[in-house]
Amino acid sequence: MTEFLDFLKHNKRWWVPPIVVFFALLIYLAWKVSQTPESPFEYREY
Repeated sequence: MTEFLDFLKHNKRWWVPPIVVFFALLIYLAWKVSQTPESPFEYREY
């Protein structure tokens, strides 16, 4: 983590962390939506 912060400081890449946080939240939201309580009752064709 320290190396990453040092990289950001020296290369002025301050646009990277917001993008990483955005994608992490997007992945978390997609995971939470897929974990609905109705999942066992969804129709499945066997």
